[in-house]
Amino acid sequence: MQIILSANKFHSMSNIVDVAGVDKNLATTSKDVKAAGMETEVVKQDTFTVFAPSEMAFGRLASGVLNNWMKPENIKELTSILSYHIVEGKNK
Repeated sequence: MQIILSANKFHSMSNIVDVAGVDKNLATTSKDVKAAGMETEVVKQDTFTVFAPSEMAFGRLASGVLNNWMKPENIKELTSILSYHIVEGKNK
């Protein structure tokens, strides 16, 4: 499943954290970014490309995997995983 967010729908939002926070298909991604402490870093940058798994994709993880990533002792692993999905854009 591919979900493409309409720029018009989110034009009044200033960053990807705001967008992910209100889109029900990105609820887990939003929660994960916050748990990893990445929201400040993401908000500071001008542009990002986000390849975010949908709620359906998270639902296909083996039982307990997501909860395990959210544990404080696994934040490094969660951050590493999220780094594959959030790519800093380059302004020209």
